[in-house]
Amino acid sequence: MTITKKQSSAACWMTLCLAISAATGAFTAEAFAADENVSVATEQTTWRERARERWNVSLYSRFENLDSKAPLSGMSPNLETGMTSDSDTAVGKTFVRGFYKTTPNTRIGLESGINHSLAATSTQSVATSVAIRDTLVRVENSKVFATGPLSFSSDLRVVIPTSSRSQASNLLMGFATYHSANLSLGRSPFSLSLGLYGQLNTFRGPSAGDAVSYFINPGVNAQILPNLGVSLAYEADGKHGRDADLTHFVNDGDKVDLGVSWDPTNYLNISPFLELQALPASSTGNMLNTATINLWLSLALI
Repeated sequence: MTITKKQSSAACWMTLCLAISAATGAFTAEAFAADENVSVATEQTTWRERARERWNVSLYSRFENLDSKAPLSGMSPNLETGMTSDSDTAVGKTFVRGFYKTTPNTRIGLESGINHSLAATSTQSVATSVAIRDTLVRVENSKVFATGPLSFSSDLRVVIPTSSRSQASNLLMGFATYHSANLSLGRSPFSLSLGLYGQLNTFRGPSAGDAVSYFINPGVNAQILPNLGVSLAYEADGKHGRDADLTHFVNDGDKVDLGVSWDPTNYLNISPFLELQALPASSTGNMLNTATINLWLSLALI
């Protein structure tokens, strides 16, 4: 297969992240395999575990909306035609989350990072291929309650407009929340999940931005192995414009996701998934023409 110039950018990003992951696994294996390093590795593990009692710091890298017909091109399919053009570049996201645990189930922290285009285009300069993301202040509770097979988690987020896109839309501040419920189905490996997200934005002046955005995300999950799971989920997105009528909400597209979550080590997670656009239907009448591949990587540093 011949890799074009447009493909090289996406391939480099993916190769770099996977190389880091492989290097991390190799280092861990070497450290514990060598007898002379056993005591050092034990001390390092103890130090990390002690730190993780109060602190969590993780690095995330996400490659999203890659055209399933040519994932290494770094391009996204147009939702109306299924074709790609110079304006349809896929976006990568790299960010860090740092948390301090206030209780065993509650933590508070910050999230900050960058967005980066996965393909160079004739209309895009190097300066515009990387952009700072909005900064988030996050408060999370991983166990609001748990009773029998049912558990519920929740978080609150304050969105600080550090991105040029939010600043251009006169965003003053955003307030978001995500709630997740999970129901285990007896002793089977299956479970049902439901996610609800909502964001309310405030503005300091005229704006074409969305005042409200939200999604609902029911799914079915199966834990095949202790470190390997699969999921099938449906996501319905919606939004409400700042100047729209109070009751006017817009369907922002429905999606079906089929994914895998794999933990090759205690500190690394790899989650690829296929995303099908359900609504609005593309003009081609074929969801496979607008299908995208997504890859999420996370590495726990502490």
